[in-house]
Amino acid sequence: MPVGRAMGEWLADTLEAAEFTAQKMQEAREAPALVTRELQAYALGLGDETVAFLAKLREKGRAARTPTAGRRRAAAQTGLFPPSSNTGGKGTETPHTKRKPK
Repeated sequence: MPVGRAMGEWLADTLEAAEFTAQKMQEAREAPALVTRELQAYALGLGDETVAFLAKLREKGRAARTPTAGRRRAAAQTGLFPPSSNTGGKGTETPHTKRKPK
């Protein structure tokens, strides 16, 4: 991608933020205390949203790392599950059983 095109897309993406900032700067000249309170409330809201988002991500990660009972049950029903010393190979078609002595 050419640099000019990348810059154009970036500017288009950030136009709204630049307009918001310019508007707030104009308002700050007229009523600095009001704008300060608005920006503090905005920052607190962003903080709350960030905390909620990170909690959701942590929960999804925890759920992805924890095998669910449903997955274990499905593996047991199909009889396809890897040996206990699995190193990434494919499962077997039959469940592992202890060999009977001859």
